[in-house]
Parts: sequence; C-alpha cells; structure tokens
Amino acid sequence: MEGEDFVPPPECPVFEPSWEEFQDPLGYIAKIRPIAEKSGICKIRPPADWQPPFAVEVDSFRFTPRIQRLNELEAETRVKLNYLDRIAKFWEIQGSSLKIPNIERRILDLFSLSKVVIEEGGFDIVSKERRWARVAQKLGYPPGKNIGSLLRSHYERIVYPFEVFHTGASLPQTKPKLYDGEEVHREYKPHSIPLRQSVQPSKTSSYGRRANRLQPDGPEDSAPHPLSTGSQHISTSPDPTEEDIEKNPELKKLQIYGAGPKMMGLGLVPRNKSIPKKEELPQTVTVRAAAPAVQVKEQPGEVKEKGGDGSTTTTAPPPSDATIKSEVKKEEEKHEGGAAHDSGDQDSGENGDGPCTKMTMRLRRNLGNPQFVDSFVCRMCGRGDEDEKLLLCDGCDDNYHTFCLLPPLTEAPKGNWRCPKCVAEECKRPAEAFGFEQATREYTLQSFGEMADTFKADYFNMPVHMVPTELVEREFWRLVSSIEEDVTVEYGADIHSKEFGSGFPMNNGMKNLSQEEADYARSGWNLNVMPVLEQSLLCHINADISGMKVPWLYVGMVFSAFCWHIEDHWSYSINYLHWGEPKTWYGVPSVAAEQLEEVMKKLTPELFEFQPDLLHQLVTIMNPNILMAHGVPVVRTNQCAGEFVITFPRAYHSGFNQGYNFAEAVNFCTADWLPAGRSCIEHYRRLRRYCVFSHEELTCKMAACPEKLDLNLAAATHREMFSIVQEERELRKGLLERGITEAEREAFELLPDDERQCDNCKTTCFLSALACSNCTERLVCLYHTQDLCNCPTDKLYLRYRYTLDELLAMLHRLKVRAESFDSWANRVKEALEQEEGNKTGVTDLEVLKAEAAEKKFPDNELLQRLNTTLTDTQHCQQTSTELLNKKLTRRMTLAELKALVEKMENLPCVISQLEDVQAVLRTIEEFQTQAQALVSDRDWRRDAPPPEQLQALLEQGAGLPVDTPECELLKGMQEQSRWLGEVRRTMGPEGSEVTLVVLRSLMEAGCIVPQSVSVETAMAELQELLTIAERWEEKAQICLEQRQKHPLSTLEAIVNEAQLIPVKLPNILSLRGCLSRARAWVTDLEEIQASSTNSYCLS
Repeated sequence: MEGEDFVPPPECPVFEPSWEEFQDPLGYIAKIRPIAEKSGICKIRPPADWQPPFAVEVDSFRFTPRIQRLNELEAETRVKLNYLDRIAKFWEIQGSSLKIPNIERRILDLFSLSKVVIEEGGFDIVSKERRWARVAQKLGYPPGKNIGSLLRSHYERIVYPFEVFHTGASLPQTKPKLYDGEEVHREYKPHSIPLRQSVQPSKTSSYGRRANRLQPDGPEDSAPHPLSTGSQHISTSPDPTEEDIEKNPELKKLQIYGAGPKMMGLGLVPRNKSIPKKEELPQTVTVRAAAPAVQVKEQPGEVKEKGGDGSTTTTAPPPSDATIKSEVKKEEEKHEGGAAHDSGDQDSGENGDGPCTKMTMRLRRNLGNPQFVDSFVCRMCGRGDEDEKLLLCDGCDDNYHTFCLLPPLTEAPKGNWRCPKCVAEECKRPAEAFGFEQATREYTLQSFGEMADTFKADYFNMPVHMVPTELVEREFWRLVSSIEEDVTVEYGADIHSKEFGSGFPMNNGMKNLSQEEADYARSGWNLNVMPVLEQSLLCHINADISGMKVPWLYVGMVFSAFCWHIEDHWSYSINYLHWGEPKTWYGVPSVAAEQLEEVMKKLTPELFEFQPDLLHQLVTIMNPNILMAHGVPVVRTNQCAGEFVITFPRAYHSGFNQGYNFAEAVNFCTADWLPAGRSCIEHYRRLRRYCVFSHEELTCKMAACPEKLDLNLAAATHREMFSIVQEERELRKGLLERGITEAEREAFELLPDDERQCDNCKTTCFLSALACSNCTERLVCLYHTQDLCNCPTDKLYLRYRYTLDELLAMLHRLKVRAESFDSWANRVKEALEQEEGNKTGVTDLEVLKAEAAEKKFPDNELLQRLNTTLTDTQHCQQTSTELLNKKLTRRMTLAELKALVEKMENLPCVISQLEDVQAVLRTIEEFQTQAQALVSDRDWRRDAPPPEQLQALLEQGAGLPVDTPECELLKGMQEQSRWLGEVRRTMGPEGSEVTLVVLRSLMEAGCIVPQSVSVETAMAELQELLTIAERWEEKAQICLEQRQKHPLSTLEAIVNEAQLIPVKLPNILSLRGCLSRARAWVTDLEEIQASSTNSYCLS
C-alpha cells in the first residue's frame, strides 16, 4: 500500500444508553450484542454526567514504555526487512557489507525485485527474453531511463548469488546441522501472558532488532535510526605484507578486485585464501578480524553510505590487512614483530582498524599421510588437482575449487571466505523472535506527556491539538509501509493496575473515598468491578489474572500502536479512555476471523513459516485496506476521552493512538461466551498454545455450586457441562479399550499450571490426564494418549479429578437448577401462546411474574414479553372500566374503541370486561346504521329533516361513550335546519323588520353552518338582497351629501324604487324624510303664492 492514500473503513456501531439502561452493564451489552457483534467492535458513550474521577497517583506513577519501530509492525514491510536482514547476513559472513542501491530517488526494494523476477520465470529467463523493462514496470519505475539494465546489474550482483544459494544448488552433498533449541518440526513457542510483546533491552545495543547486529563504529556513524541493513566497516590502512603480495606473482594472481556476477561476495575483504603449493605450505596464518558493523542513517528517498560519494551501486571495499607466511621458519623469526604490529594497529582503532586476531591452523607435519592428502581434496568434485584454484574455508578448513562452486568464481576471492556448507549453517541459525524492546528510561506521566507532545508537534510542525485525526491516520499507515523511513515511538502498554493503581476509584481500604468516588467505585462500568459482576464468569476464578481479571493501563503517544489480535480465550474486552487524544480502532467480526488469518498467511507466508502463532503475539499489523481488498470486513472508530470500546469474542482488533492519552482495559466473560471459550481451547490445542486458565476447571467450579449461579448462567453452564461430560466419557472409554485400567485421583487445581500441562498440546489439564509410572515428569491430555511415551500399557494410568458418576451428579444438580428456569420458561411460552377458547387468566400471568421476581430470573425476552402482556392487560382493564362507567377524561373515538376491542381479543389472557365493551361497540354500530339510513333515505340537502327525528338520534348519540362520524353529521344537519328556519322566519311575512345588520348576521351564521344546497341557495338570496340594499343606501347617501340640487321627481323615483326592497334602509328613510319636507315646503309655497294672487285680485 506504499504510495497509495489510505481509505478509512466504515464506522463501527455507536451506542448511547439512557441512564436506566446504563445501570446494568452486562445486561446492556447483551442487549446490543446482536447488532454490535456483526462488526466485531462497538463504541459506547456513557450518559453525559457519568464522569469518573481519575484515581491514579500522578506524582508516584512511573513506568517503562516499549519501543516500537513502526515499519517493523506491518507484516509485509517486516517481510521485506527480514529479507534484507537475511541477504545482509549472507554477505556479511563472507566478509562483505550490503549497501542498498538507490534508483530514481528511492531505495531499491530487493525483496520485491526478487519476487518479481521469480514470477517472471527466474534470472535466466528474464535475461534471455529481455524482460527487465517489464520487471522495472512492475516495481513501479517509469519507462525508459535504462532502469531495466540497472535492475539486472543490481540483481545479478546482490540478489542472484543469494537466490542460488537458497535453491541448494551450491550444496549438492551437504546438510546443515541443527542448532540447539531448533527442531525439525517447530512447535509453538508461546508468549508469556504477563510479559507478552516484551523483549528485555540489550545491554550493549541501541533500540531495534536490527541494531543488535549493526553497531556504530565511530562518532560520525552513530546515527540513531539506521536504515541500511548492515554495512561493515573495513580497515583501509595499508599493511606491510601487501607489498609482499604485490611482489609474489602467485599470490597476486589470486587477488580479485570488486564484486561481480560470478562472485560469492560484494566488495570482499582482501584476505587471500588460496592454497599454496605443498612445498610452500605455511604453518600459521595471521588474520586481522573485521571491525564491528556500522549503522548508516538514511533519509526518506535516499541512501547515504558511510564514507561514500552517494553512488547507488555497491563498491568494492579497499583491501584490509592480511598476512600469509609461506615458510614456518620465516614466520617464527618475525613472530614478535608481527605481534607488535598487531598491537599497534589495535591502538590506532580511531582510523577504523579492527583488533587483530591470531589464528594458528592445524600443523600439517606429515605431508605423506593419506588423511592429510584427503584434506586437500575438493569437497565438490573429489579431486585435488589445480592447487592454485583450491580455496580453504575460514570456518571448517574444507577445500573447494573456484570453478566447482555455484555460481563459479573466476578468481580466488579476497578476505574472509566461507564454503557453502558454513554459509548454510550460519544462515540456518533461527532468527530472533520479533518482539518489542523495553526502553531504558523510566517516565512519569508528566515527562512522558512532554516527550509525546514535543514529538507530535515537531513531526507535524503544528500544535498537537490542531493536527487532524485524518492526517495522523494517513501518516501512520504510510509510515508502517515504508522501508525507507524508520520512525520509533514509545508505548506504555500492559501496565499492571494492581501494581501501579487503577484509573478508577477503588474500595480497597487504602484511601478514604468521597461519596462521589464511592459511587464510581461500586459502578458496574468500573473496570475493576465489571469482571467480577454476578453475571460474569470470571468472578468464579480465584486467581487475579493480570490483564483479564485485573485491568491493564496504557499510556500512549502519537503512532504508538496495538497490533491485530484477539483476546485470550476469545473473551470480551472493554477499554475506557480516561483522558487525552483519541485512540483509533479497527475491528473485524468473529465470522471473518479465519478469513483474516488466511489473508495474512497468504500475503506474508515467510512470517508464519517461522512463527505459526504470530497473531497470538500481538506484534504484527496489516493495513485494513489490504484486508478489505481481500474481502475481510473491517470497521473503524475514534475513541474519545470518556468513551468505551467493546470487542466481542474472537473479534480481531488493532489500532493506534492519535497522541498522548491514558486508557484502561480488562476482559470479561458472559454466559453466551461459553461455547466460544470451548472452541478456543480446541484452537489452542491445535496450535500448542498455553492456556491462561482451565476452561474445564471454570465450568466444573460453576457446576459444583449451581445455587449460586444466575439462572441464565446456570442454563448456559448446564449445556456446556453436558458437552464436556459426554466428551470425557468417550475419551475415558478409549483408554479402557486400550487396556489402561489403573487410575488415581488428582486434585489438579492444587497443582501449578506448568505441572499439569499436556506435554504435546500444552493444554492445562483438569478433568483427567494420562501418566506413566516410568516417565513421571510428563503427562498428556486424553486427546494425545499415543504421544506420552513408548512404555508398556501396564505402566500407564489415568489421573482424574472426578469419576464419571460424580460428573453426572454435578450435571444433574446443575440441571435441576437450570430446569427451574426452563420449566418457568415453558409455562410462560404456553401461557403467551394460547389460542381463543384456551386462554389463561390474568392471575396466572401475575403468578408467573411473581415467580420470576422471587427466583431472580434474569432479564430475558420471555420475561419482557410477559411484562409487556401484563402491562397491556392492565391498560385494557382500566380503559374498559372507565369506558363502561363513563368516567373517561375524554370521549374515545370509534377507531380507538375498535382498537381497544381488537387488543383485548388478541391478548393471551381472558379479560372480564371484554363482552361489555363488545356490547358497547355493537350499540354504536346500530346507531350508525340508523343515522346513515336517515341521511340516505331522503335528500336532506333540499328538504331539511324533521327536527324531532334529528333530536332523537342526537340524544341517542350523546348517550354513547364515544364520538362517531354520524353524530357530527347529524349535528351539522340540525344546525342547518335551525339556520334555514331562522332565515325563513326573518324573511317571511310574519318576520320582523329586516335591517342590514340582520342580513349580515344571517350571512355570518350561514358561513359556519355545514354547507348544503339549501344553505347555499339561502346564502345566495341573502347575498343578493344585501347587495341591492347596500347599493340603494349608497345612492341615498350620495343624494344626501351632494350640494347639487336634484329634482323632486328624481328623489321620488329613488325612494319609490327602494320601497320595493324588504329591508329597512336608514339612508332611504332619511332621503324620504327630506323629500317629505321638500314636498311640504313646496305646498306651503304654493299656498302662499295662491293667497297673494287672490289678495291682489280683490284689491
């Protein structure tokens, strides 16, 4: 994945329990298990005001962290680094230093180069068919630039001799010996549970696995994080004997300068190992030992070689001192001078010379002895001719022709040379198992935090709180996949809380607790309390198992990581982040556990070949994107301060810290874990992995005291115990069939674990084991009875904890306890699933509920169904009583009444009020029928219904306990009838005088009344009348207000027309009054004029 952006996996489930749910930790975890275990991990956010105080004594808390080299954590990267280690060792034992070439500004990946060449058919085929350009393309190099030729050159010079050696072609008749502690069939080497992942620091080396072999040689070479895999410092000071070599044509002819494709070394140290003629045979050889290896610091994208010019090719080192004396007499004469010279060279170590070592070869006095002659015979071809091409091995003194070696040497190499057999034996030595070294510095929380924050701020060049979590995540996965960048961090992991104190308050009598602290000390979410809760199986284990029953503490810094693993015995785990920056988690569900293992084995078989139990050692990580690309489901989450993360049985999980933080974790086991625990023991048996505790012992201990078990746990224990007893019976039957009849009782629980482990599979024995009276130091479980020893059958005897009868008695007592729950559960199921006609009474359900409370049955689905049924029953009874007694606070709707009747009918128990409620429903349905018939028989839209019929039905509906749609319809029809009657009375001849106010009031009332044809017609007539009346009023108002004089005829016409409207109009009345006054005035005027005329005439 190097060079590719990291794609975060999907988020895991996150749960936020209420305060009520939070009171029962294991119950809540069991509740969310069906959802959460599908992801393998989940996150739980406690209620906001659940904030336990931090109880660690900060001033006295001191710890020593582990050292983590990030690129050694990742599986594929470690394979590459291991390959570099092996190839460097291959050259180093031949006196050469490996310097990795640099192509296109990045280190050449020798491992990938080797793999690609093998995939393309091997060196010969790739060279013959000119596929080096394709090899370069597969390695990600750009086309052109003649990179293929460079790769061929580097492969031929560096990798090809190593690959030829590992094919065994150079060892046709040799077989490396096995070293102490190495077996042909390597068995599981289990990690120590208290010290898992730990490797004690070297007293002489710097941090890092590879640093053990590559020590700084001088001040300029003391870089803290070397990336080269073992360059060796070679002395360059001239030696007086070099002049002798130059003068001697025979010796000069055997020298070879520089590394080449036909050579077995790179830059070989020039120490001539050719065998002179027999008459020139020396008696002693003085050799200058090689100086210690040197570390070379590499920055990302480039390789800096000590003392080099930046070239990417491997250069031959300058000659080193070698002295070969050709005559015994001459050697004896110069012995003292040579010794003085050696001493002088030692004193000049600052110039790079290593100390001199004087080695005396076997004296070859009798040259005519046949054995002596055989020692000068080539081990490959069996001939002793061509002495000048016969090489003497520095390790075993065997001889080989240069042309007999594979690949053959054109000339004799210079420097320390070892034969293929010695090289094979050296390379065969088992590599040191990978683990995390302990730091040499002890930290306090303050000093570790200062170091962690400074590192993160300097690395990202910004304040620690401003670094995005996404950036840290991408950078982490880039670093673990890089072979060029060697970043080292420290992680305070697996710190024992019993020794250093828990982050949660504890009631251990060592400190007076406040009321708040005491509450948190008793909380089930306190990680010191959770493993020993009543529902937890670990409370039945007496020993304080560190890390499982007793929490471990974790102090992290940025990039510090925990690798892919599952918990011991496939148990649950819970992690709480007390404070600090987030912790990033990745999880894989248990159903994909084997798939993850297979993918990692497929991609990195080299690691699992040497350590088949690698995933049990918590030292290997792999990019989630790689796992997801191979079909493994992976989820992630960022755990913030104050949050819990739960991992489920056999769920692989890993992650890293975003920065300085403090976390605490512990394991716990619930009843549902038992089958997984037994499967885990079978898995451990196949891997020969040590157990933390005996699964059989735990199960039997719970079975021995069934009355103390939670009923749910008792039922699960009975099922587990039944399987164990059945299996034990078959195993003991197999012993009887073999004729093994002797037996003795053994209290296995009193023996130390290492004295009751199967010698074959390392399982901790409890129920039984097979022993031999002759082989008293060994015993085996009953699965491996054939592997104990070869002694006669009569020497074998069974060691047992319980007889089969005792086991059956325990199983019976457990069954009685478990069946009390099963019997209750069956009665509840029967009561809740009764059909009509066979329903039980409410009292029977209440008795079952009381029994569950009395016997403290666990909260389960059946009990929840029972409680729900009783709650529904009580609600129906109360509602029915109020309905029948007409004491409801509000009237029910018809839909609610029907739902109530349906619910009462579907309840699994008999309710006495059901028939009465059904009668009410029938009455309502009859009322609905009558009301609908009244409405549908005649068109009441045109003819209002008889008021007496309406009133009778309305009174009947009002007496019903519910509101029906027909009641509302009848009420509307009654309102219509009343309104229409009022309109008829108002507008009829018998009505009182109609005014505009009356018209408007009728219109407003008509808008409220439910609409019908009659109402709409009346409203239209009223609206028309109101409009005409308002128009005449307006005309009258204009006539009254305008100064223009109107003829009396006009006014009379207005008044006469307005009188036709059956509405009293105020302005018309005013205008009529004015008109009357005008007429009176005109009459008076006419009378005056008439009287004046008469008077004139008389006069």
